[in-house]
Amino acid sequence: MSAPELSATSPLREFDGRDPALLEAAERCRQALARANGDPALTLAERQAIIATLLADIGEGMWIETPFTCEFGVHLRIGARTFVNRGCQL
Repeated sequence: MSAPELSATSPLREFDGRDPALLEAAERCRQALARANGDPALTLAERQAIIATLLADIGEGMWIETPFTCEFGVHLRIGARTFVNRGCQL
């Protein structure tokens, strides 16, 4: 099976992993997760608040243990009462 042909009017676009917007989002995510994962003085609520700023949506009672990693975060939705154990990479 061949790859779909891409054109200017196609809803599909060629993925560019070096797109400036993607690189900026990935860097923002790395910096925030470095704070959340690396500061043992942060409380659970402080870590959760940092991680929540990266995600598209979080449900009530969501709990994420650190270390937690993701590339961008902006497309992730975590439902209510979801527990994500330490070491999770999405």
